[in-house]
Amino acid sequence: MKKVFLIIIVIIAATVIFSKNVNENNSSAYSYTGIKNIKTSMVIINIEVIGSDRRDVELEYVNIPDEIKLEVEKKGDTLSIVSNYKKKWFNGINLSKFKLIVYAPESTDLNLESVAGKISVRGINGQVITSTTAGKQSFENLTGVIKATTTAGDINGTNITLYGDSDFETTAGNIRIDFKNSLDDISFDMKAVVGEIEVNNNSKGREYSNSSGLYRLNTKSVFGNQEIKTSNLLTL
Repeated sequence: MKKVFLIIIVIIAATVIFSKNVNENNSSAYSYTGIKNIKTSMVIINIEVIGSDRRDVELEYVNIPDEIKLEVEKKGDTLSIVSNYKKKWFNGINLSKFKLIVYAPESTDLNLESVAGKISVRGINGQVITSTTAGKQSFENLTGVIKATTTAGDINGTNITLYGDSDFETTAGNIRIDFKNSLDDISFDMKAVVGEIEVNNNSKGREYSNSSGLYRLNTKSVFGNQEIKTSNLLTL
């Protein structure tokens, strides 16, 4: 009888310890295979996508409470993630800690939306479409086509290689992109309503355009500056 009681105590203790570790890490992960496209429609959740030499897609939920439900649906080679939540429950809560991390093959195409959250993408070779209402966007080590829009937030990019026409647009925020393309690769169509445009450290006023390059770069900011650098400058 004493042995049975001791075993029960050990099992309960182990369960308590395990539960505590899960709560402290406050994250969980799920894996999917055969995915070529990822779409998100998020509210109050930050999105981070990390591309690498892998075959599966792994979703990691960090600090996402039970009040937020993530609905994941796989149709063919497309994975869709949508967030639902109870209105007003998050009043006074630090929303910046809620995050969805996506580990994806580098050839994955992305269509990401977050209403009140940041978007970060790195290591992807494909088409990247992003949209935020109130949240900055950052891109690193990307090759492909980028369509990025935000109402309130900066758009930053480093080590970006374009192989198609791309767009960057913000209503209230700055645009700063470092391209690995040469200056001759890009045709510019840039507009800043209230702000300054700078290309390779040369001031271009509030509008700048040319059509000499292979890929067209469209940028627009209403309240904010724009700074573009290409490999011509970065390798000096």
